[in-house]
Amino acid sequence: MNSQSMCKFILDSADGRLQLANFVYEATLPHAGEMQLLRSHTMYLVTQGAGEYRGEFLVRRLRPGTLFFSFAGAPSQINDAGGLQYMYITFTGERAEELFRRFGISQSNCVFEGFEQLAPLWKDSLTRAGGENIDLLSESMLLYAFSKLRDSVNPCHRVLNQMLKTTEEHFTNSAFSLAFLAGQLGYNAKYLSHLFKEEMGMAFSEYLTNLRMKHAVFLMAQGVTAAKNVALLSGYADPLYFSKVFKKYMGTSPRDYLLELQQPGGQKREAPAGRLPLRVEAAAAAAGAAEPAGPGEEEKPPREMRQQEREEDLLQACLALLAAKSEEQRRRWHRLLLDEETPE
Repeated sequence: MNSQSMCKFILDSADGRLQLANFVYEATLPHAGEMQLLRSHTMYLVTQGAGEYRGEFLVRRLRPGTLFFSFAGAPSQINDAGGLQYMYITFTGERAEELFRRFGISQSNCVFEGFEQLAPLWKDSLTRAGGENIDLLSESMLLYAFSKLRDSVNPCHRVLNQMLKTTEEHFTNSAFSLAFLAGQLGYNAKYLSHLFKEEMGMAFSEYLTNLRMKHAVFLMAQGVTAAKNVALLSGYADPLYFSKVFKKYMGTSPRDYLLELQQPGGQKREAPAGRLPLRVEAAAAAAGAAEPAGPGEEEKPPREMRQQEREEDLLQACLALLAAKSEEQRRRWHRLLLDEETPE
């Protein structure tokens, strides 16, 4: 197959419960680096080059032989790190959901290695596909790839998925660390550190800091105006240490960043792009898009302003308590609700 992209449309699928729409060879990557929200599920096969896949719940390196999925209605992003090319098949239907359940494929378990042997078969099938056989060839390639998944499950990926899931649930706990994580999962901390670096391309400590800083920016943009509360709710027991990390990460102190947010029409400083799952990025971006307070509001005395800030923090804590996804997060928001001291 030459270096030109190729796309073939599938008008009728052989199986009515599994609808296929496209069989594509992508050489130019017109949407690389863009977050996409697709209408269909997609199975991708990397044929050459290197890149990165960012899903709603994970980040993974891409290399030749990587087979991965994106899901209908879920955000995803593919980044080109050098010469990335891939093929893909889009599909929907009742049987698609059955296949995902059968092979344990989900948004947190959707990237698999070791499928280099499929590339020649996919390329040959796409080249030969025409109006009379495109439905049969594309469905055959899709189902054959699914059938090989059972043999390709990598224990390392299971461990990495556990690491990411546990980190997302507990990162707001100031006691959470790689050692804490190793104890939770029952693995050696050095092994987890090496695995994370190998698969994610970054140290676990860097990932954890990115996650906490994105959350801190999110909290500030949502109206939590006391820096010590932002620190506590972002996983930092020491507000001074939090301020030091925040300044290094954002280029300004928490206090100055909060002042920027409160300036009418002021330019908000965006958090640096981190290699985080898209759900975290999307939350921070949505929070950063909130409009600042208008210029016509009545100025309040310092004591009244502190009381208003306290009430706003409590309101945000109540809302977050209702939306918390883990017991650890619920406990930490509850601590703020029970704190009777007025934040400084």
